[in-house]
Amino acid sequence: MDDDRDEEAAEGTRLMLSGASLGLLGVASAALLGATCPLCVVGAPALVGWGAYKRYRASRKDEPDEPPVGDRSRSR
Repeated sequence: MDDDRDEEAAEGTRLMLSGASLGLLGVASAALLGATCPLCVVGAPALVGWGAYKRYRASRKDEPDEPPVGDRSRSR
């Protein structure tokens, strides 16, 4: 179980690094050429966000599922 969590966290890190690399590529092309590709503008934040979500989900996997404070449907 712990291996799955570590693997998902590592995948999240790789996605975040890929997004950062794509963002740097977009910034470099904008600085050198005066324009950047739309894929870099959309893809970089998407990859960083997806990677951050996967890391968050991996960190929350071991916590037990508890109903919200106001949810009384499980207590009946």
